[in-house]
Amino acid sequence: GHILRGSTGSLADAGVPMVAVSVPPTAADLPAVLVEERGGAIAVARHLLKLGHRTFGYVAGPEDSYIETERWAGFHDTLAAAGIASGSIVRYPGDFHVRTGHAAGEAYLRRARRPSAIFAASDMMAIGFMRAVHAAGLSVPGDVSVAGFDGIEFADYCEPPLTTVRQPREAMGRAAAELLFRLLSGQPIPREERRITLPVDLRPAASTSA
Repeated sequence: GHILRGSTGSLADAGVPMVAVSVPPTAADLPAVLVEERGGAIAVARHLLKLGHRTFGYVAGPEDSYIETERWAGFHDTLAAAGIASGSIVRYPGDFHVRTGHAAGEAYLRRARRPSAIFAASDMMAIGFMRAVHAAGLSVPGDVSVAGFDGIEFADYCEPPLTTVRQPREAMGRAAAELLFRLLSGQPIPREERRITLPVDLRPAASTSA
């Protein structure tokens, strides 16, 4: 049996018992454990708006990623509803890894007019971004507020601690393992129990301020 984060098509087609995690399955009947990706990004946008920010940047994930699509939609749509024009959100390309967050920070520094708040679609990119702006002598959150997504352990220990959306990793693993056990034991899984979507939690920290 397999618990996979990523492409699920070929193994599912081969009849291998498997559960998709954090990605919608390509096979309609394949069990999946998802989280509220869009809801987490909505919470970030609302948090930054509540702090008074009106100029925003976004460090994106890969264009073909379901996670990226959901996180951008939640962030973008919430800002749009608050009157923030889509074209005014500065987008920086990324791939969820720290190096592209650092590159986004360097691009941010080259701008004459800089957003006051940055949402990076992963904690690793947010940490890379903060490293770049710190190296240039800027302060987080004094000069720019930064938020991430994932809730990795290091987010609590970087300087400053990172505002992030925590994913319920233990609950995700437990749910996926239970689904996989049911598959392996031949238990029928009703269609309404084949897709589990778990909530996420915004954890404000010192990297964002008014």
